[in-house]
Amino acid sequence: MKLRTFSIGFFLILFSLASINLVLGHYLSEAEQTVEKIHEQINEVDEDLEDIVLSSQWSTRFARTYIVTRNAKRLYWYNQISDILDGKIARPKNYNLEYWDMVAGGFIPEPDTTKSGALSIEERFRKLDATAEEIEKLKAAKALFDKMTVTELTAMHTANGEYDDGTGTFPRRGRVDPETAKELLFSDSYNKDNGDLSHITAELREMITSRFAKIIKNKQDFASQLLAANTYLAIIVFGLILSSILYLKYKFAARAGNIMRVINRIRAGDFDDRDRKSTRLNSSHTDISR
Repeated sequence: MKLRTFSIGFFLILFSLASINLVLGHYLSEAEQTVEKIHEQINEVDEDLEDIVLSSQWSTRFARTYIVTRNAKRLYWYNQISDILDGKIARPKNYNLEYWDMVAGGFIPEPDTTKSGALSIEERFRKLDATAEEIEKLKAAKALFDKMTVTELTAMHTANGEYDDGTGTFPRRGRVDPETAKELLFSDSYNKDNGDLSHITAELREMITSRFAKIIKNKQDFASQLLAANTYLAIIVFGLILSSILYLKYKFAARAGNIMRVINRIRAGDFDDRDRKSTRLNSSHTDISR
């Protein structure tokens, strides 16, 4: 094989292998980015699920406090909790277990009532590509939360002597009855609803975590396959380079040997062109045969 042909073939193969390596690198980077994105989504899901549980706990706390103190701030904050969960006002930054204690203590301001950037809990889950089954489980949790909200509002209005007229509002005036209000918020059925909400939320967390775990495993398996392919590719490139070095060494050694033989013949005074002689002999044989 001519060196020129060999060089062209060698560089074409090397270029092809390098292109394959770039493609493998692209898919590996894409898989890593997907896994990183899923971890971010898991954190967001945990945050959203915590919002449901914490909203329920703080709603209970504010409702129970209100029927004892009649502090209007507790009722206002209670309504803000529901508005944040329903997407009527934006979710505050650092909205966690300590948030409302910090508000009550005057360490941080109350939530901004602007709707800019506000998302309901269901919209937040849809943004995270939740499945239909997960959305249904979320709706079940929200329905239970809403059921508890009805009980809490009834209790707080009862403590004020305000009663439902059948439309979900409390325009009717009656006897102020804090004892009945307490019974509503400390009843076994209300406590069971609280427990059921935590249970449904835990089930939803398990569903989403399992789904994300499968995606992560698939991406990690794919990344492992890409890394294995890249290793094989590196071995092939190394073998190609080594083979090329050996081949070139052989070719140059053969050429050097031929040159040395010619030089040695010249030194010995042999100036005949053996190849030309051989050609002439072949021509002579041809002529004789004719």
